[in-house]
Amino acid sequence: MARAGGDGTAALERAGAETVKRAVELDLASRFQESLVCYQEGIDLLLQVVKDGKYHKQIRIEENATGFSYEKLFREYLTEIVSEGSGRNQQMSALEEIKRSLSDHGITLNVAFSSSIHDREIRFNNGWLIKIGRGLDYFKRPQGRFSIGYCDFDLRPCRETTVDVFHTKHTKKM
Repeated sequence: MARAGGDGTAALERAGAETVKRAVELDLASRFQESLVCYQEGIDLLLQVVKDGKYHKQIRIEENATGFSYEKLFREYLTEIVSEGSGRNQQMSALEEIKRSLSDHGITLNVAFSSSIHDREIRFNNGWLIKIGRGLDYFKRPQGRFSIGYCDFDLRPCRETTVDVFHTKHTKKM
């Protein structure tokens, strides 16, 4: 569920998403000129949502839900301009694994800890801030090495948690 200022902004967000979906359909049909126009209009609408409203998207992951891999959660925020991310989290092994994976894609992950704050957050240098209630450890352990979800996190059951996404343009430093 995305909240960005009110009903008008939510409608703008839906319109932008639908316009981009239409652009993809036109692109697949080799109608490139029309798809280019739709891409431009859809992206302009979506940028308006981020610029005009206070962007806050909340994703609620239910107990035992599947389909919430790191890739699915972070993909739309990892644009080509992201080259650095930083996180505060106590799950060092998960962070090291993610750090190595991101490094393979030219992205540097910096980890910082604070003794005064318990929140876990991931900040990307393109302005996106992601807070996950459980940190990166929201997956349940697989039942064995050969169980579904052992290698593919999209198939692994999750623990219940909430993911909040903000753009730092709309957050205040205290």
